[in-house]
Amino acid sequence: MNKSVAFVITASLVSGLAIGCSNSVDNKQSEGEASASAANVNKTGLPIVKETITLNATTRSGTEADWNKMKLFQDLEKQTNIKINFTNLGGNKEKFNLMFASNELPDLIMSGATDKQILDAAAAGEILPLNDLIDKYSPNWKKALETQPYIKKMATMKDGKIYSLPFIRMDDNNSGIRDQFLINVKWLKELGLKQPVTTEDFYQVLKAFKDNAGKGSIPKNVMPWYYLWNQYVGGNFDVFGFFGVLVPDDKFISVSKGKVQFQAINPAIKEPIKYLNRLYKEGLIPPESFTDDMNTYLAKTRSNPPVIGVFGSYFNTDLTEQIYDAMMPVKGPGVEKPLFRQQTNTVVRNYFSISKNNKFPEASMRWADVVAEPDWTIQAMYGSYGAYLDKQADNKIKQIPEADQVVKINLIPGNNIPLLMTPDLMSRMVWSGAQEQRGKNVEKYKSYVAPLEDFYPPVVFTPEQTSRLAALSTDIMGYTNKTLAKWVVDGGIDQEWDAYVKKVKDMNSDELVKIYQEALDLFNKN
Repeated sequence: MNKSVAFVITASLVSGLAIGCSNSVDNKQSEGEASASAANVNKTGLPIVKETITLNATTRSGTEADWNKMKLFQDLEKQTNIKINFTNLGGNKEKFNLMFASNELPDLIMSGATDKQILDAAAAGEILPLNDLIDKYSPNWKKALETQPYIKKMATMKDGKIYSLPFIRMDDNNSGIRDQFLINVKWLKELGLKQPVTTEDFYQVLKAFKDNAGKGSIPKNVMPWYYLWNQYVGGNFDVFGFFGVLVPDDKFISVSKGKVQFQAINPAIKEPIKYLNRLYKEGLIPPESFTDDMNTYLAKTRSNPPVIGVFGSYFNTDLTEQIYDAMMPVKGPGVEKPLFRQQTNTVVRNYFSISKNNKFPEASMRWADVVAEPDWTIQAMYGSYGAYLDKQADNKIKQIPEADQVVKINLIPGNNIPLLMTPDLMSRMVWSGAQEQRGKNVEKYKSYVAPLEDFYPPVVFTPEQTSRLAALSTDIMGYTNKTLAKWVVDGGIDQEWDAYVKKVKDMNSDELVKIYQEALDLFNKN
């Protein structure tokens, strides 16, 4: 499951960075040359190694669980003869960054690294290229790279080398949309209202929720529409789509016919901002939308009895759909069809790298290959057979409806290791519960979803581009975010627009767009 709004949990920090780091080993083998430990490796079958070995791995996961106690890894250890000591740094970004800055890398680096960290470590010789190891020791990843061009494109750096294995989930149930727009249909029914179709309908519904606070099941402290300002999850970005403008995330970058668009200075965003200002002035959006964090958002959107009229969520926690149900995008004036966001996370880089300190690179790659086997991959993502999944006679894999999905996320690594969920594997899944419900609603939203080519892809920027983008974005996006928020609260966008655009241009927004365009052009050529 994606790190979704339904299952976001505050990360606990597993102390002691040293636990995840090996003693430095002078690994001077050249690319393609076998390590001294290669003779201990069985190239096929299980166990992977004849004599048990121990590896150290570090990750930055959003789960509170101790990975060393996860049954999945304990079972893998028994099958492979490879014991892995995991250090989960959770939300401790500083310690993770220090690990790279000091070149004190463990044998394996799982999730959490940026492209720049991987490229810098590769340039310094601190992590190994994986191409030859994949070719000789990983038939599953070799096949995926050969048969799925997009996977190869995403995983391969500009020098032709692969320095990390990705996380793969090629499934519309996940990536087909970002959040579902959920509306309190119980309140609609009590008030004799229908689902809104236009932005004016939506305004009238929200106003009715507020005007009837304290009546029926609508509480006195009702929040008609609640979102987190400028946040990818649970945020406000889909409102731009109501007015025909695609704003995927807080970068305000989209693509039109191969050309990068910086939507923060597109005059078309004026109408959605004025619409939000209208709702805010009338108390239909709470001030807390600008200040609440994700934990508070989750608490409020899952309160019992409900206090929210409309909000966004990856899952609908109301499986009965008697209180909350999906609301389709509403259309603004002059808009033929509103736009809705999808995700670009079918292939995500940097989920498995091997450091030069690793004495067992061949065995490590074979471990990644075993994890990529369909049965291991699907259990690592969705829970174990018997407890969470039922492998059926027709080769389908069915989710067990009554399984506790909240508890499950402390028992599995989920999207934090190099899993290989290909279209073929995902076509075998039979969903239940919230995942089944999401799949049904993904189909409902499909006609509104903007084309994938209009979303800026996860390109690889050069270190120089990364540094310059960071400097430009800090100033430009800091200013645009502050100004747009001000206009939502206080209004004034028409009067102040020209001066705003001039200031953004003076902050070198053209250079920002140029960097995005150059990286996109190179990405599209490969």
